Amino acid sequence: MRISVDVEEVIVDEVVRLTGERNKSPALAYAISEFVRIQKVRDFGTKIRTGEFLFTAKRNPEIAPKPTRTQEITVEEVPDGFSGFHGVD
Repeated sequence: MRISVDVEEVIVDEVVRLTGERNKSPALAYAISEFVRIQKVRDFGTKIRTGEFLFTAKRNPEIAPKPTRTQEITVEEVPDGFSGFHGVD
């Protein structure tokens, strides 16, 4: 999608330098895509920290402890179509 925006030349030059792209359009497209990706990662991290998204590792003997008698592994549907594994006490 093509758009026209007014951006200070100093900022555009910095974006080109930081992205390693040779041209302005690909540099700005990359910077915008990265901004959106980082915001999604931050939002996901917030959901994990606040308990809105519950997740622990799948039972894999190398990375997850064996469930105890009072714990079972369940799959729960969470907002935004994600599935999360969590232990239930």
